[in-house]
Amino acid sequence: MINVKEFKKTVDPTIWSRGKNYFKEGAVADLQDNGNGNWSATVSGNDDYEVTVDIKFDHVQEWDCDCPYDGDVCKHVVATVLNIEEEEMKAPTIGRKNGKATKMSFPQLVDSVPIEGLRQFIKNYASESSNFKRMFQVYFAEKDPTAGKESYSKLIAQSLKSSVGRYGFIDYYHAPKAFKIVFSLIDKAHEFLNHKNYFDPLQIALAVIDQVSEVVDDIDDSDGMVADAFDGAFDLISSLTGNKDVPMPLKDQMLDLLKSEYAKPKYQHYGDDMILDSMTDLAELTGRMNELFPVIDLKIKSTRSDYELSSLLQKKLQLLKASGRIVEMVQLINENLTIPEFRQMKVDEFLEQKRFDEAIQTIKEGIQISEKLMHHGTTMNWKNVLLKIYSDTHQQQKYLSLLRELFYDSRHEKKYYLLLKQTIEPEKWHIERDAIISGLKKERIFDEFLYELYVMEEMWDELIALMKQRFRYSLLRHYHEFLFPRFPEDMLKMYSVSCQKFAEESNSRSNYKELATMLKQVQKIEGGKPIVTKLLSLFRDTYKRRPAMMEELASLK
Repeated sequence: MINVKEFKKTVDPTIWSRGKNYFKEGAVADLQDNGNGNWSATVSGNDDYEVTVDIKFDHVQEWDCDCPYDGDVCKHVVATVLNIEEEEMKAPTIGRKNGKATKMSFPQLVDSVPIEGLRQFIKNYASESSNFKRMFQVYFAEKDPTAGKESYSKLIAQSLKSSVGRYGFIDYYHAPKAFKIVFSLIDKAHEFLNHKNYFDPLQIALAVIDQVSEVVDDIDDSDGMVADAFDGAFDLISSLTGNKDVPMPLKDQMLDLLKSEYAKPKYQHYGDDMILDSMTDLAELTGRMNELFPVIDLKIKSTRSDYELSSLLQKKLQLLKASGRIVEMVQLINENLTIPEFRQMKVDEFLEQKRFDEAIQTIKEGIQISEKLMHHGTTMNWKNVLLKIYSDTHQQQKYLSLLRELFYDSRHEKKYYLLLKQTIEPEKWHIERDAIISGLKKERIFDEFLYELYVMEEMWDELIALMKQRFRYSLLRHYHEFLFPRFPEDMLKMYSVSCQKFAEESNSRSNYKELATMLKQVQKIEGGKPIVTKLLSLFRDTYKRRPAMMEELASLK
């Protein structure tokens, strides 16, 4: 018999209560014992959700539900577990063994049905459930000799369409169901690959790319299903491209099909870069690099995106290199030094030839360009490259000056602080350090680093003084190991104040749970129990009209 009591201990009480209500209301339908401890069910809520539960040695080991709840155990799983317990208590029989009833599992039921009866059931149920019909077609796709991109596209299109709401949009709750067929097809394609069937995975990949691109702008993709579907499709294409057993004529066909897809406007905002990546790899393999140059040049002329332009030019560079067209490759680099990746190639060339002055000048020009465009990240990258050159060429003063610049430009990143300390002579370090502290105090927005600085420099009096000025519970916990042994009374007072302030600002059950966790942590600190006792008395008096808070604090004694 399933151990429900043990499972209940792992579930949030609120979730358990909601799941129990679902169970009592009969929300669990089509509970199936699939054998070997595996159960499945459909649970009705805001929608119908598919639940699976695995039980080993009477313990709930694994579970899954396709609802959007992002916690550990959802109410649908709870309702299913309670339904399983009820079913086990009923124990329907298929016979008796030693005078006791034995339970019939779903696989046993299926095995007991004549094949003609199964076929008739499938036909009847498929006429009633389009979802079942589509899943059946996917599972037995290899049985259909006419299966191809068109038929796979039709399956995906039907599934996506069935999840569209009244305003032509697939919402967050219906997205998992809409994409179930997509991911089932991708899984099926990998089965085909394992059996050395290379035609169907290509057709499935193209169908996924074609149909998913149609709904990119009409879906709440908070869970990233569109990206996962594209990644899955292009992973299939990549597997085919890199597989030596795939015949070259099929790879030629893949390139032709991708070229045809790439020309379609619908990929302009999503997918064209992945298609181009695959085309480039295939063109190199098939020796058809020259066919892609007109395609890329046409795209270069039409793009208005700096990011896309950079990507296209890099693809063109890759193809020129693969074609051995070195002169054109060098010319392309020199014509596009405004693109950081191309400028970096020029810098690498100078460094390899130990032409350090030219490398430095090229970097400085890159910094000017990125500063003008206000691309802070690119500016920082160039300065880091320049810093390494100054270090490698022993230009100490320039290195130190740039290091200071990077420290302030990075908003006081720790690694630059440590490099400064490592570079400056120990007897002069306190001067640099005090100047940094003075600057940080003026720029109060960067106080966070000041805490870290005091720890690195073991300036405990300064750290506790800063903490008293501006503290919160998370900061107290973060620096507890450094400050509590030295200033226990001050820390306990600040813990008390921070908990009071948090309670005052709390207005939801999640806040109240966090408050209870904070108090439990304070209880464990030496001298913390009396503090928590006083706080509990205060909260129960002040917030007695907040029942949710009282419930969460009830576990504290």
